[in-house]
Amino acid sequence: MIAECLAVEFAVEGDDCPLAAATRAAGVRVDARPPQLRDDDNVLLQFTAPADGTLRKALEDDDRIRYLHVSRSEGGERETYRCLSKHPCVVHELISSGCIVESLRYEDG
Repeated sequence: MIAECLAVEFAVEGDDCPLAAATRAAGVRVDARPPQLRDDDNVLLQFTAPADGTLRKALEDDDRIRYLHVSRSEGGERETYRCLSKHPCVVHELISSGCIVESLRYEDG
């Protein structure tokens, strides 16, 4: 039984993972689920972002990204993304170390 729970908020700067690089290139903010390392050593990324096309282009141009799938919300204002990354990010290292991540936001890298 958990008697106490500590919640923290922190910022990571300079991460070179594909999602951080794409947000830096596109100038958009992304709300993401925690990354999941698969048995094939690829990382499953799931996130949403404003529907403007620049983020999609940045991800399509990154050869570390595979199987990019994008769907648009009914109102057309946001897009939901799923893809595999061949390059884990700093957040994945934190999760592997035992941190439980509830939500993530990528903004300008």
